[in-house]
Amino acid sequence: MDKKKLAEFIGIMLGDGNIYSKSGTYRFVVTGHSEEDYDYLINYVKPLIKTLFNKEASIWKHKNKNAIALSVCSKSVIEKLISLGLVSGPKTMGIPTFAKKNKKLIANFIRGIADTDFSISFTKKKHNYPFITSSFSNKNFTEELKNLLKLFNIKANIYTKLTTLGNKTFIQYQIDIYGRHNLKKWMKFIGFSNPKHLTKIAIWNKLGYYTPHTHYLERVKLLKQ
Repeated sequence: MDKKKLAEFIGIMLGDGNIYSKSGTYRFVVTGHSEEDYDYLINYVKPLIKTLFNKEASIWKHKNKNAIALSVCSKSVIEKLISLGLVSGPKTMGIPTFAKKNKKLIANFIRGIADTDFSISFTKKKHNYPFITSSFSNKNFTEELKNLLKLFNIKANIYTKLTTLGNKTFIQYQIDIYGRHNLKKWMKFIGFSNPKHLTKIAIWNKLGYYTPHTHYLERVKLLKQ
């Protein structure tokens, strides 16, 4: 099994994946936005699953939600993922053991997380200063990501913030990677596989600034002009 692809897939699972292993049900699901993540899930993640596990992922759309998902039902695949450290339920895992001492595997692992759980944005004033960002509920995992990025000389900052969902307020740890130089190093050593990120960067490179509030298909159309 290709360890680079496997490290990336584990990152994807930690970003937008879930494992179900209960009462005889063995299934994993990878979820994304029905427009922004469609090309990524269908044209990248689905073939990745086929390559790694020789399984055809089913595709389904959430009712009344702007979300789609890929799912695979397989006891052997779930047992393999659990043996690598993934768990059913809340995500508590960090970088997989087999990837810890290999920078290329670490880069693939980070890319999988970033494609699913990070966003790339541009400062509001002129929309020309890039930053990569995400938030996690696990402080240790966020700090581990920051330390992994240091291996590529990418500087990240962590901020604590309170988030309210319904009647509950909880702490999240936001990780930000600011600036052109950090983005350049990110693209050189880690990169993105998700077109929703790549189209934003391509527009910024083409125009010298980003066009805010554009949807994925609008960005694709703009890049063809």
